Order: sequence, then C-alpha cells, then structure tokens
Amino acid sequence: MLGLSLLPGLGYIFLGWLNDIILPAVIWYSLIALVCLWGYRIYSLFQYEAMTPSELDNWYRQLQWFFYSSFSLWTLVFVLYAGETDSKMHYIAIFTQLGASVVASALLYPDKKLYTPIIIILMMPLTIYFAGIQQWYGYVLCIFAYIFMGVLLYAANSSNKLLQKTWFQASHDQLTGLYNRNYFIDHL
Repeated sequence: MLGLSLLPGLGYIFLGWLNDIILPAVIWYSLIALVCLWGYRIYSLFQYEAMTPSELDNWYRQLQWFFYSSFSLWTLVFVLYAGETDSKMHYIAIFTQLGASVVASALLYPDKKLYTPIIIILMMPLTIYFAGIQQWYGYVLCIFAYIFMGVLLYAANSSNKLLQKTWFQASHDQLTGLYNRNYFIDHL
C-alpha cells in the first residue's frame, strides 16, 4: 500500500509543479506520507501468535481506519484537481480515482466491511463530477461510473464469496460438514 500511494503521489507533485498548482499536491502528499508512516507502524505491531483477541481487534480497527484514511486521501486529491480544466489535471484526477477504485476492489476483497464503503467513497465523487458537467456526455459518463462501481462491487463480492467457500472446503468435512483435521490442527 505504501508504494501504491507514495510513488504515484510524486507524479502529482511533478505535474503540479509543471502547471504552477503545486501547493495542493505538496499538502496532499504530506498527508499521504503521514498516513503511510502510520500504516507502517500498524504493520510492525502485528504479531498474530502473541496478540490477545482484544489486541487483535484493536489492531484490526486501526488497520480499517488506515485503509479508510488512505483511500479518502485519494478522493481528496480528486476533489482538489477535478476543477483544473485549464491545465488538464482533471483528466489525471479522473484516471487516478478510477485506478484507486480498482485497487480497492482488488486489494480489499477479503473484507466486505472495508471494500463496500471504500469503493462507494471513491466512486461517488466521480459520478457527482460527471453529473455536474450538465451535458449529455456527462450524464452518460455518470451512468458508466455507476455501472463501473457495480462491477467493482460485484467482482469484490464474488472474490470474497470464493475465498469463504475455499476456506470452508479446506476446514470442513465434505460429507458431514463438521470441522476436519486441518481445522483441528490449526485451532490447536
């Protein structure tokens, strides 16, 4: 996640410098860097074998807030640059918003509590932006954005269901539906 945020963020700084709108990019990149440091700290605290259930729940809540913060910052950069039509930065903002939505769908599919709201957080400003164009092509793009959001949610949901089905098959007896030896050994 660090590389997916820090490296593309440098592109915003470079493009902001080229178009004399660097201040929003520098402020946004500073926020991204802080969130990435926070994410690294969360990562370094994870010790599954040594954590109590309450510590594991607390760690998971921090991880959830990290993902919400990280993807919300990508929505923020979209909002900051969506109006920059003279420099054509709005095209970059639209593309990165779509890219962040795809990354969220592919990265967060194991956790339905995360991917559903984050994909909506990422795609709703895009659909509002397209509707705000108030031209026929804006409305068409708005519909396409809704369809794309539905496709991302469907793909993440299908992957989540497949993951759950695979885990069930690996940990349960096929005939009786009871836990099998693999589950017992893992639980032990």
